[in-house]
Amino acid sequence: MSRLFTFLASYEAVLEVGAIPVMADIDETLNLDPASIEKRITPRTKAILPVHMCGSGAHIDKIMELAKVYHLTVLEDNAQGCGGSYRGKKLGTFGDMGIFSFDYYKTLTTGEGGMVVTDNKHLYDRAEWYHDHGHDHNPKVSRAMEGRTILGFNYRMNELQGALGLAQLRKLDWLIAEQKKNKQVIKGMLRTVPGVKFRELPDPEGDTATFLAFNLPDQATAARFQKALGENGVDTVCFKNNSWHYVPNWEHFQAWSMANSQRFPFTNPLYRGKIDYGRHLIPQAEDILGRTLVMGLCVKMSEERMAGIKAAIEKAAETI
Repeated sequence: MSRLFTFLASYEAVLEVGAIPVMADIDETLNLDPASIEKRITPRTKAILPVHMCGSGAHIDKIMELAKVYHLTVLEDNAQGCGGSYRGKKLGTFGDMGIFSFDYYKTLTTGEGGMVVTDNKHLYDRAEWYHDHGHDHNPKVSRAMEGRTILGFNYRMNELQGALGLAQLRKLDWLIAEQKKNKQVIKGMLRTVPGVKFRELPDPEGDTATFLAFNLPDQATAARFQKALGENGVDTVCFKNNSWHYVPNWEHFQAWSMANSQRFPFTNPLYRGKIDYGRHLIPQAEDILGRTLVMGLCVKMSEERMAGIKAAIEKAAETI
């Protein structure tokens, strides 16, 4: 069970283990809607994969309650929410496992790579074995003599990246605090624009402030506003039109274009469900994402840059 507003990797991970991803809708948080999850659960459902998009968490407490009722595993995708929290507990630590991304676009970066966390020893061992060709990393023997239980792949992070990540981690609280300052300033600018509302944050204190998401009354108004911002030097994203983060726009995924010639697992005869990723299943996303604009925030934003954003917002407001 995964959400429709995510990066493609969330769905690829499901396909890699031979399972079929099932799409659920979002709510005003721009994250997985617990009510939509329950409508999609079937006897074949094995896990829920909530994705904390754009720096703020989903209603993870409600998702965990659902998982307990239906005896489902929760795999938390926290690629975009490193350092975020919900009611004092860090995002990525609610589910059975959590993942983090450290590519260059994230607040904490090692250039590329990521991290998996869990408090389940069995899952930890399998993840460690899988990420390094099945090596069990027994310190009592040389590498060539290590044991192995399962086959795996090469997903190792190198030592230089690890050192960079540790140095970045020490700065994480400061990075988020600076982003929060910048976000509040820009939100103040947008509050003067008629019809502008902001994304729902289940826990504002736990927001990482890496992005600012705001919506307008309808898609046409949002499109005009976005165009005016862009013409005045301020880039925003309308994720309904984005090629990589919205399931209906993934033409290769919709066509089941797998690397294997049999288009497995979509063609697996053991699967008895209905494979459907149509827009009719996600009315809330079609509405919300179409009129929502998302602005990336930097840690360092000069007074000159802030003045430019303010001027762009004032120009864009004239289109409403």
